[in-house]
Amino acid sequence: MNRILIVGLLLLNIITNAQTAYNQIIAGGLVRLEKTFFQYGTVDQITPIIEQVKLLNSSPDSVEIQVANCPKHIVIEFLPKVIPPHKEGVMKVMYIGAKRMDTNGKQIWGEDYVRVNLKVSGKEGKADARTDFLTFRVFLEENFSELTEKQLKDAPIAKFDTIEYNFGKVPQGTIINHDFIVQNIGKNDLEIRYARGC
Repeated sequence: MNRILIVGLLLLNIITNAQTAYNQIIAGGLVRLEKTFFQYGTVDQITPIIEQVKLLNSSPDSVEIQVANCPKHIVIEFLPKVIPPHKEGVMKVMYIGAKRMDTNGKQIWGEDYVRVNLKVSGKEGKADARTDFLTFRVFLEENFSELTEKQLKDAPIAKFDTIEYNFGKVPQGTIINHDFIVQNIGKNDLEIRYARGC
């Protein structure tokens, strides 16, 4: 009797641990994932980020997961494409900074916040807008490591007249403007590609 109880507890512990590893759900829990939030911090445009995330089909049916509104610089693949009932699969995620372009084909720099919607094919009735998406948060900056010594020597240099300005005491509702003067003291043209206020 004690042996049966011990074996039962061990099996329960294994199942509980397996469920805990997949702590994100989509489609009302039909599919469970290790993670749905991808925060990569500061990355450059040269090196793509590739990550594999395990997932589990918790349903009694085979499932196929599809993505919507996914930009070109994020590639998501599911392996296998159709996941059998109660079996594991892998979601392969690739963030390719070099492909983050505007409509004119020009590289976009700076903060990138993307939400990619997921849906389980044939289970639209189980869709949940609160959980069925992946979130990406990245800051894309330029990698200058491949510039030659001459290119670095001739690079633009931004010089500001000041890097801070004290507004002092300001009555509520008052609009105050201040211009920060920037000068290029380098040899090549200065292109400011990204600016963000606090």
